Amino acid sequence: MQKNKTVVYFCHDELYVNNAVTYEFLIDVYVTHNLHFYRQLRQLLPHNRENDIYYLPYGIELANRPQLIEDKPGLLKIIFIARLHEKKGVYDLLKIYEELTTRNVHFQLTIIGNGPEKNNIVAKTSEYKNINFSSPKTTEEVLRIAAENHIYVLPSYLDGIPVALLEAMSVGLVPIIYKFNEGITEVIQDSKSGYIVNSGDYLAICDIIKKLDDDRDLLKSLSRKAKEKIEDDYNADFCFQNYYDLFKQFETLKKPLRELRIKYDGILDYPFIPQILRNTLRKLKYAIK
Repeated sequence: MQKNKTVVYFCHDELYVNNAVTYEFLIDVYVTHNLHFYRQLRQLLPHNRENDIYYLPYGIELANRPQLIEDKPGLLKIIFIARLHEKKGVYDLLKIYEELTTRNVHFQLTIIGNGPEKNNIVAKTSEYKNINFSSPKTTEEVLRIAAENHIYVLPSYLDGIPVALLEAMSVGLVPIIYKFNEGITEVIQDSKSGYIVNSGDYLAICDIIKKLDDDRDLLKSLSRKAKEKIEDDYNADFCFQNYYDLFKQFETLKKPLRELRIKYDGILDYPFIPQILRNTLRKLKYAIK
């Protein structure tokens, strides 16, 4: 399987951790973008694998970014950029919208993204006056729209280090997000370059939005600090070099072929069972129950 290859496994978020452990026998080196998952893998994997786990934050291209708009007076503009999935907090986003409306905050919400919940979200908000949906075709278009806003909100329950978060901060948006993992504090120093609240606490997000709406000087200060954070720590110019330096070591990173150690839960999980047969038998099983 890995005879002539050095296998690098990228662990993005919680959904990748189980496979990282299950296929440890096959993986030569692990790369994480998030300190939380770096530490988690070091705990879960055998001690002799500690030196095979790397924490390498990824970077974003900062050339040709839309210019930070220092003064954005008037209507408070909030943007959500993520996949429209329940785990990304799209329904909490609607709660935030309704709460801000109740508090008489004058705002506009722009939602950028696609996903399984899009049709439902569009239907639920069909009569909302100050909400926009957009599906830009290029990153440049996304950034142009983002730069016209004040706040990036992400009430996500499952994430690693979202690229959209880094992109939003790079054009001066102030992030307000759920604490979907501990490692996110490496990106956002709470109340210095943005805000992190407990997962599910959408009212705390509303409190912060109201505070920033009332204090535009604070909003402007945080905007500059968010942008500086990305320029200092997530610039692709040096982040990418770290990846190149690692990949150039592929010959020394390769481990001897290890014994296959996958433990299957049942016969249907074995790879020699055709997927169509596996799915059919499972459907029959659930139907009988």
